[in-house]
Amino acid sequence: MKYKHISFVGLCLGFFIVMMDMTTVPLMYTTLMDEFTVSPARVAWVNNIYLITYAASLLLGGGSEIRQIEKLY
Repeated sequence: MKYKHISFVGLCLGFFIVMMDMTTVPLMYTTLMDEFTVSPARVAWVNNIYLITYAASLLLGGGSEIRQIEKLY
């Protein structure tokens, strides 16, 4: 029962982070373009690098979570 609560808290935290990510990252684009006087194409490269890093961390985190659950059961 204890692990279900921990999993639920982790799920809620992950959902919160994703929702914050979806709202704050697009706001960052205009600031990047204004501060560094770069073109939208350069900002798109920054976005792609960010998304690749984010996806890699999700994959690694999910894989480690599965291994931890398998150890418990």
